[in-house]
Amino acid sequence: MYIQPKHDDGSRTHDIYCIAASMGGIEAISSLLADVPSDFPGAIFITQHTSASPRRNYLADIFGRHSNLPCHLAVDGMRFEKGNVYVAVPDRHLLIERATIRTTIGPKENYSRPAADPMFRSAAVHHGGAAVGIVLTGMLDDGAAGLEAIKQCGGKAIAQHPETAVAPDMPSNAIRYCDVDGILPLDGIATAMSVLAQTPAGETVTPSQQLLMELQFAMTVESNISAENRIGKLSPYMCPDCNGQMWRVQDSSIPRYRCHVGHAHTLLSMIEYHGDAAERMGWSMLRTLREKERLLRSLGEEETRLQRDDVAATYRDQADVVGQQAELISKAIKLSPEVGFAEPPTENIEYSQH
Repeated sequence: MYIQPKHDDGSRTHDIYCIAASMGGIEAISSLLADVPSDFPGAIFITQHTSASPRRNYLADIFGRHSNLPCHLAVDGMRFEKGNVYVAVPDRHLLIERATIRTTIGPKENYSRPAADPMFRSAAVHHGGAAVGIVLTGMLDDGAAGLEAIKQCGGKAIAQHPETAVAPDMPSNAIRYCDVDGILPLDGIATAMSVLAQTPAGETVTPSQQLLMELQFAMTVESNISAENRIGKLSPYMCPDCNGQMWRVQDSSIPRYRCHVGHAHTLLSMIEYHGDAAERMGWSMLRTLREKERLLRSLGEEETRLQRDDVAATYRDQADVVGQQAELISKAIKLSPEVGFAEPPTENIEYSQH
């Protein structure tokens, strides 16, 4: 349920900071937190893409060694406090309510749980103009849609300058699809956060019904086909996670799709899936063909031993054909294409409040 953020006497500043990263993120987040002062007056929430292994609950410890603020693993139902850092745990989305944290096992988004987009949406819905979304280094485009939601609800958006990122895709796509307020080198983001922390929160815009429904998907594993019908139009694509039909999400600058149980994908994440699936199938077919070729040659050798040369020649010819098929599959695997991205704009590299 949506709760209108309270601005009290109008003195609330930007005090909710959501940071998302993937490849290269542990180093980037550690560096960023080292630059945030110990008297920082906001609450910081971090989603770093991780594997689902519970043994990887070490991120709060890693970040805590660099941070001037206390770092905690997010716990479902935990009340958060300003001046603290909260880190998403493996295999759970980190969602931010009015005063508490939720960790949910809702559907994956762009193959990720935790994912950036649900965290950003929750901050947008519950904190509106006081929320700040920050996208750091990472592959593909998780975070772009959620950053757009923060902007739609009156908050601020910052992207790491792609040239300073280990993996530039996430910030590049955030810049491409969202009207970000700042494109900053990594070492300039903490300063921008401190400036915003002293700046009055923006005017909160009531979230759209679509945004509320998308946030609800992250809260549950229940099917909601009627919501999907309201969220977009049926597409020809099947969900890579569950093979269900997908709907094109409307009112979003980034092409996005959801299935009836809530899995969410952008076009880039689906291209990534099909590339991986095609390669797996290619290696499987190559192995099968090579094995068939060896079997045929073994049969030919056996027939030669029995002095049935005509039959042996037939098996050798069949083996040659299968070998040619295997070579074609091998060449196809080597031709796997790279996905390119549009260059980010070079202007607006200094933070400015809009």
